[in-house]
Amino acid sequence: MNLDKKILFIRCDSKEVAWKIIDTIIVQVQKMKKLHLYPASSIDPRETDKLLEKDNRNLVGSSDIYHEYN
Repeated sequence: MNLDKKILFIRCDSKEVAWKIIDTIIVQVQKMKKLHLYPASSIDPRETDKLLEKDNRNLVGSSDIYHEYN
């Protein structure tokens, strides 16, 4: 195998470390209560406002602007 082809592959130990990182992320996401999905190009899910309201906070240009039109 020439040197140019070697850069297309990773070592086995690097692959194992990469999968440990990905597996950790997957486990953490699965532990979350609920992911709030929202359409591409929208500002944010409505749940963002609810979360911020708990601390008497809001976003400048809140999602209310977006939700008025949808």
